Amino acid sequence: MYAASQIQAAGDIAAQFRRMAQTMPDVAAKIAEENANFVDQWTQLAEAYRSLSDRVSKLASKLSTTKGDYQDVRTKLDHYGLTPTVGLLLRHKKEATRRMASQRFSHDVCYRGTWSFASATA
Repeated sequence: MYAASQIQAAGDIAAQFRRMAQTMPDVAAKIAEENANFVDQWTQLAEAYRSLSDRVSKLASKLSTTKGDYQDVRTKLDHYGLTPTVGLLLRHKKEATRRMASQRFSHDVCYRGTWSFASATA
């Protein structure tokens, strides 16, 4: 994972390339500007990676919890059969799963598209 300090340092390096480009001959200035653009692209990719990595970590935790819940319900079903109490537990788990899916959909609608690979490579 990329540390915030690494990403900040990359931003500083891009700025330094741009300052250097202002005082260099045209050929060298062009290369310095291209390097600055590459650093900017890396910065965007590193920030996207951090964001996605955090999201994957949270989803893995939710998956683990869901698997535990599933196993708990499965054990109860195997032991007690489908009683009214177990049926109530299943309905509760189903509603919780729907809420979680709804929240995920809402998150994706609100935040998807704030960064795209195409914009980073343009």
